[in-house]
Amino acid sequence: QYSLCGDPADRGAWQIAVLREPQGRGGSAYVHDRLLEGAGVRVRGPRNNFPLRPAARHLFIAGGVGITPILPMVEAAEAAGADWRLLYGGRTRTSMAFLDRLAPHGDRVLVRPQDEYGLLDLAAHLGTPKEGTLVHACGPEPLLRAVQEQCAGWPPGTLGVERFAPVPTAAAGTAAATSFELELARSGLTLTVPPDRSVLETV
Repeated sequence: QYSLCGDPADRGAWQIAVLREPQGRGGSAYVHDRLLEGAGVRVRGPRNNFPLRPAARHLFIAGGVGITPILPMVEAAEAAGADWRLLYGGRTRTSMAFLDRLAPHGDRVLVRPQDEYGLLDLAAHLGTPKEGTLVHACGPEPLLRAVQEQCAGWPPGTLGVERFAPVPTAAAGTAAATSFELELARSGLTLTVPPDRSVLETV
């Protein structure tokens, strides 16, 4: 799954940005090496798992390739006339995508490459809760954990995050101690998942 980062109003094109991951499972290498102009691609969706909720003020926080879902949110907030700021971090300025697209927004965008500024100064931006402000964050898991910690004192529902991967849970091979209920949204069925079976096995 990839975040769409183009203009949501342009229904004729979907834009994604794919970081080449040499240690990945091969998807990014395929896109970089084999997906040439004119190639056919089967797609599903899109789905909006990271919506821009209405608010008077927005604080966007992006780390690295986490800028991809944030970029159209920034542009939508701008179009809606909302007050917004973007804190954008990456390893180096040259590794940070879409700086040219963000440049017209001037000082609303704080570009903070780690080799120039160190880690993002989250305390300076999240240390004091601001009424009516929503926080939207996407990036690597350590950044998202730090954002969640800084937002612990903010009103419930303030923070929305988009992750690159599911949150790590208990160690592999550790079964749940109790059963739980699982609702299948499409069919409306509710299933009980026992401790000795996986969700997939139960479904």
